[in-house]
Amino acid sequence: MGRKSSAAEQTAITTEPEKPKTLSVAGPRDELAAILGDDFDDLGITGLEETDGDDHRLSLRVWNQKTHQGDAIGPNMFIDTLSEETSKEISAVFLYLHKSNAWQEYNDDAGKNETKCRSLDRITGRMADGKERACKGCPDWPWQRDDKGKPFRLCGPVYTLVGVDLATGSPFLMRCRKTALKPLRTYLNRHFLGKRGPKGHLPLFVYETHVHLEIAANGNFATPVFTRGDVLDKPSVRAMAENAKAFREHVLPSQLAQVLEQDREDQVTDAPAAGGDASFNPNDFTDVEGGPAEDSF
Repeated sequence: MGRKSSAAEQTAITTEPEKPKTLSVAGPRDELAAILGDDFDDLGITGLEETDGDDHRLSLRVWNQKTHQGDAIGPNMFIDTLSEETSKEISAVFLYLHKSNAWQEYNDDAGKNETKCRSLDRITGRMADGKERACKGCPDWPWQRDDKGKPFRLCGPVYTLVGVDLATGSPFLMRCRKTALKPLRTYLNRHFLGKRGPKGHLPLFVYETHVHLEIAANGNFATPVFTRGDVLDKPSVRAMAENAKAFREHVLPSQLAQVLEQDREDQVTDAPAAGGDASFNPNDFTDVEGGPAEDSF
């Protein structure tokens, strides 16, 4: 006799409370601790005592690259700028969002982006020649139209996400600009911004986030797709909150230029490769209809 399904049963299935997930990530430290045992924290020396913030680099996840290590790849592949490994998806818990402004142009001869001006605080911009100018009233910020009527602007917002990779337990950066801004803002509004009512926003780190890349209809570039994952349990959320606070209070003030906004693409993945450019021209990243890629909802 076949199993009967009732509307009430189906409703119960779909409305069952979500079970929090305990975050457990085994990183390199855990592997070494298993080998060294209790002596791991009592060695007395690491050999790296003279390193400082200038030596520390976080992984940056980049995409829209034509080649990697001499091999052709699609724009829908993430590249880890430290390990130089590629992946089609990132599973992470994001800790913090930092906003900045940047004017970048693509150099066809060098096959990479060049930063003309950048502001880490969105108050004062520093140009490539060292000159400073105020962001407020900057003539390069407003939208303009070229000779063909196509909208563009020279400077635009950059959203830098600080995350913890769930596969490795390592922190990384992910920078969203141009066509990547709309899906990120949609994701934030859908799951975090204002979701506590009068109390404000949900913490960025209460959920796991999965990110993959989809190639645009014109086939010229890929954009990230953000998907909400499992909810973390309370101990994991509190642990992530401490990590977020440590980043905001210690890393941001002392290492902002070196860590948050490092141009690892220029050093690793934007370098010209044999037989062609290493990256796609981001100035061509617009909506299919040719409208503004940024701030277009």
